[in-house]
Amino acid sequence: MSNLWKDVLKYKATEPEYFAIGPDGADANIVVDPSTTSQDVPPSGQAKSEQDPACRLTDVSSQERAGSGLKRSLVTDSDSESTRRASAALTALYSAEMFSANFAVKHVLNITVRDDVIWMWYYDRQGIISVGGINFAQDLPRYLALLYALQRFDWGDWGRNTDFKPHLTGNAIDYHTIVIDRKELKLDWDSRDRLTQFTLKERATNVIPVTCEQLDIERPNETKDGMVAKVYWGEEERASEPDILEHVARVVKENKDVEGHVPFLLLSHKFAGPTSIVRKALGLDDAAKDSRAGFILVFRKLRPIHELQKHEFFEAWRHCVLCKHRYVCPSSGSEIYGTLGHFGLWTAGVHHHDVSCINLMYYRIDGKVMGVLNDYDLASLPGSPSR
Repeated sequence: MSNLWKDVLKYKATEPEYFAIGPDGADANIVVDPSTTSQDVPPSGQAKSEQDPACRLTDVSSQERAGSGLKRSLVTDSDSESTRRASAALTALYSAEMFSANFAVKHVLNITVRDDVIWMWYYDRQGIISVGGINFAQDLPRYLALLYALQRFDWGDWGRNTDFKPHLTGNAIDYHTIVIDRKELKLDWDSRDRLTQFTLKERATNVIPVTCEQLDIERPNETKDGMVAKVYWGEEERASEPDILEHVARVVKENKDVEGHVPFLLLSHKFAGPTSIVRKALGLDDAAKDSRAGFILVFRKLRPIHELQKHEFFEAWRHCVLCKHRYVCPSSGSEIYGTLGHFGLWTAGVHHHDVSCINLMYYRIDGKVMGVLNDYDLASLPGSPSR
């Protein structure tokens, strides 16, 4: 037995060779010279960060080669190159599909196997972490250690946000529940009004209809038209949307003209575990750069102003954007002055930075249209570094 362990301990991890795909989709062949040091290429099983998944998807050659044999495989074998490109792209697409299929997914682990080498890919909203290929024939101890680790993964390790509790109908998710501040929210995942994004990184905003009996009792005026939950990944370097909306609420108290023309935030929560944690644990450079944290915000349900017509559309638009403007209401003939919506907030130091058609919304009070400038996750506050 002692001789066996001596043989096992003598093994040398194979050097991975990375096949990169450039930003324009062209091949970028990276050939590892036998004299390359460990500082130039990560050893087998070591992670490296790929900050732009759309432009830096990587794949690795599958054999332990040197010299002309390696170059010939990477440069002259077009079929092999196409296969490598396809495998990298498919791995990314599978991950994007998993993200878009369930907003409770925090990260995705994918595995690529080619010949006798296995590579792991870690996708989250900050980017990609790729791991040098493990040759499971020559690096058997390291491969077994990987299998033992994967066997012990729980739902959180596999990327599920366990704060969200799925409720199934058969094998399909019908809805999720989550408890925030002792209030149970029911998120209708199967609703036709759900909005999601097919993307690998950045905010990845999901908007889901939500119900909550406690909020209906406590805030009946704000919940009578329904509620929506916004689940997204915000940049840690920027002021968070709940902080911005808290500042907006103070502006409303000082400027009554803005009151009623900003979103009604009913509940908010920041999830533990930003994306930088795994990068710091791996010792990657710039681990905190572009780090993101998960948020859930519950708002009064609003409607897009493009549903309106004629003077109602114009009045809602004016509420959202126009300011210090003499306006004659077509329905009543009365003159109106004010610093509504965007301008009222701008003069108070809240810069929205994303005034677009999709963020111009409305609701009604006693039949009267009230325009709302929505979505403040890109806004900045006075003195904030994101300005």
